[in-house]
Amino acid sequence: MSPWRLWKKHGSKRVRIKGKTFRVFWDLSNAKYMSGPEPYQGFYVAVLCDRDIILLLGDMQREAYKNNRLGSSIMVKSTLLSRKEHLLGKKVYHTRVQFNDIGSMHDITIKCHVGADVKDPWLCIRVDKQTMVHIKQLLWKFRGNQMIYVDGQIIEVLWDAHNWLFDSSCPCAVFMFRTRVQKEKQCLEDRTGTHSSSSILERGMVHNFNDGPAEHPSQKRTSFASILEWPNTHSFKGSKECSDPSPAYSLILYAWRSE
Repeated sequence: MSPWRLWKKHGSKRVRIKGKTFRVFWDLSNAKYMSGPEPYQGFYVAVLCDRDIILLLGDMQREAYKNNRLGSSIMVKSTLLSRKEHLLGKKVYHTRVQFNDIGSMHDITIKCHVGADVKDPWLCIRVDKQTMVHIKQLLWKFRGNQMIYVDGQIIEVLWDAHNWLFDSSCPCAVFMFRTRVQKEKQCLEDRTGTHSSSSILERGMVHNFNDGPAEHPSQKRTSFASILEWPNTHSFKGSKECSDPSPAYSLILYAWRSE
């Protein structure tokens, strides 16, 4: 389906996908915004499939039902599972994120020191001005992952900065911030033998997921979405006591470097 934008502040649109009719209703007339492009109050967005409501966002649900004559379908509370953002900058990239529905908003800052004339490139990731990940010798650690603690929750940070260093035709690094569900968090703490956030941070791991004989970093496979295919650092698959059907949240950032 081709992307389309909400050109008007309120309205509706009908699309047909694989034999099913979808209708989207929205009203952003009184929407209120903070520092980002997403509204946080005074709006609604409703998606219907064959007259059944499958998604309803915003705090104006009554208005959505009334103004569009929607049916009285029982709605299950929606949960955001994944989000993608494209950032453009030279050395510093910034965004805001909420890792769970009841958590606080956090500032994420990514700072890099790379370039043709840089002998020792490095990468730094901060959450609310606190350094959580600091990667030196980025030429050899351009792909990796590390665990951090935010809001008492374990977040797995993954990065792929290969193209920043070795592919000037596509100077984009990819970062993923992925939450761990409660059972995985408990199992990880039991395995590491610690429950403090500082200890978890110190046990953060850096991995290079490349098999076969060693080769120069510039010769390694360039994959724009390779970060999405990585295995989990702490895999709980096959462990019944650690399995959890609860959904996890992922934030994927595409950081484009401009000269």
